[in-house]
Amino acid sequence: MRLMSKLCLTGFLACVISLTSVFTSRAEDAKPVLTIATGTISSVLDSIEGVAKQLGYADQVKMARVTIDGLQGIDKKKPIAVSFLSTGEGYAPVVLLPVTDVKKIVDTAGALLGQTELNVTIEEGDEPGQYFIETPAGAVVVTAKNGWAVLMMDAQSEYLPSDPAKIVATIEKDCLIGFDLNLGNTTQEELEAALLPIKMVASFNPDPQVKRSLDMMDTMVEFYFNNIVQVKESFRVDAKTGDITIDESIVFKSDSDVAKSMSTLKETKSNFGGFYQPKGSVFSFIAASQAQVDKAITDKIMKVITDIYDPMIDGFKEQLKENEDGSELYANPVIDVLYKQYIDLAKSGKFDLAATLNANLTFVGALSVPDGKAFDSLVDTLLKVAEENDPEKLKEVTVKRNFTTYKDFKLTSFSGKELNGDVPPILNGKETSIVIGIKKDAICAAFGIGSADDVTKTLKVSLDKSATPIAMPTTPF
Repeated sequence: MRLMSKLCLTGFLACVISLTSVFTSRAEDAKPVLTIATGTISSVLDSIEGVAKQLGYADQVKMARVTIDGLQGIDKKKPIAVSFLSTGEGYAPVVLLPVTDVKKIVDTAGALLGQTELNVTIEEGDEPGQYFIETPAGAVVVTAKNGWAVLMMDAQSEYLPSDPAKIVATIEKDCLIGFDLNLGNTTQEELEAALLPIKMVASFNPDPQVKRSLDMMDTMVEFYFNNIVQVKESFRVDAKTGDITIDESIVFKSDSDVAKSMSTLKETKSNFGGFYQPKGSVFSFIAASQAQVDKAITDKIMKVITDIYDPMIDGFKEQLKENEDGSELYANPVIDVLYKQYIDLAKSGKFDLAATLNANLTFVGALSVPDGKAFDSLVDTLLKVAEENDPEKLKEVTVKRNFTTYKDFKLTSFSGKELNGDVPPILNGKETSIVIGIKKDAICAAFGIGSADDVTKTLKVSLDKSATPIAMPTTPF
């Protein structure tokens, strides 16, 4: 949930900043607030192609690669980036495209636009390597600079960065994609001024969810500026093995409540027995933490968390009511249980999680929880909903409720066949099973191709390998 809130805020800031059009004339003060960049184009294509091959999508990715490789003028040894620069009174978005020949890129873009009915034209500027793209929203200036094509709104061109490479230098070069959110380069007042036009327009919308969203937005902005200076995150994928690595760096304000809380974290060895990456995995993750909880500080932080998530959850439930497929009958009890467990985990200061996913889509994961009985009741609730509302669909699934107990986990299995085109090719038409284990202080689950017995064996071996019985550490593929 913490990662999700950061990614949501990052995406939100990108939308807000790109809509801002208030600027000053002090170009030298324009500093990057939010930068989103890929790794080098070649490395990104290699990574995507490697994972796609394992999941059965190699042909589709190859077609895309042939198209990209055929583009002339692109420097595939560099990344693509978008950055939002603070001007002191607003934000100036800038797009950075790595090029070997900007004219070839512009000619290709012009040819593509000529095949559409868009009211967009391209004209050559007075300066060498300069072009103007006339759009209904205004003129975009393209400037060739040190191996980059820099795109900005013409009205903001005074903030043209002198060295585009410095902007992308903060992002890991070998990542699939990464972002750098530097709140130290802007102010809360500057962001709030940028938000004002959006708030004014939104205030005319009578939908209660809009009001909740605006309140949540204010809370998130205040929380970030009170506690955080900088957030950097990068996602890397090994092209050969498919292993995914997530690197994260957060700089907290030294006097913030979050910094005080983080300072009490102890180095703890996970109950999962240590980090493990099975051969051919596409994802492996393990984390454990323990903090000395200061009730006063924790209560303040939890107040912020609930102020952010309560309206978000209420709004999501309202949206579910509009669906006619009955999804709210299943989603609402799941949301209620997960949210309460998340809040209780955050209050406790303890966290223990492990998960791993193999390229053949076999998954095993475990999580320590405050109240295992709540999850046991949730399974019964969902089965009852299915019996009352989808009896025919339920007949397509073989359910074995609490069919055995292993390492104090009560195991329940669900088996059936995936027969729709929305699943990866390696799953379509195959029998798949999921086995869920629940005990008083932990839950575990395994999913994979095969019968319930096959997947149960995978889960049991993982539990046998566990350092302690609270959860399980490794996936013995």
